[in-house]
Amino acid sequence: MSLANSENMIKEKEREFEELVNWVANIDIRMNYIMTQHARDMGDSQFNIKSFENVSYSPIICSFMTLLDSKCLNKELHITGLALLRKIIEVENKEMLTPSADWEEEEWSNHGKAIEAKQNSLVEIGCIEFLCKHI
Repeated sequence: MSLANSENMIKEKEREFEELVNWVANIDIRMNYIMTQHARDMGDSQFNIKSFENVSYSPIICSFMTLLDSKCLNKELHITGLALLRKIIEVENKEMLTPSADWEEEEWSNHGKAIEAKQNSLVEIGCIEFLCKHI
């Protein structure tokens, strides 16, 4: 495999991971759209909103942390799961694809409020305690 092909594969993998994290980080918006579409397509009589009650950001992230806590994933998947939690915050800066530890001050400054809000959402669901167990 050529170096160019290898670099393209790495970039594609990073792009796919970024898409996955964006989907998870914005799941409330996406589920609201899906539920609205489903209700419109099925009609109110066949639509059961209770079937979607746990499909939102906090329960999904909590379930994901529980999965990581269960130690049923191999080491590589576990590390990827921890990276996903980190990336949930980093995707708030759409201009950067690198880890936030590598960002300069000006790369943080325009996205500070959104990043802080996302960090607070993770704190509220117990992410600090979760991470402390994994350190």
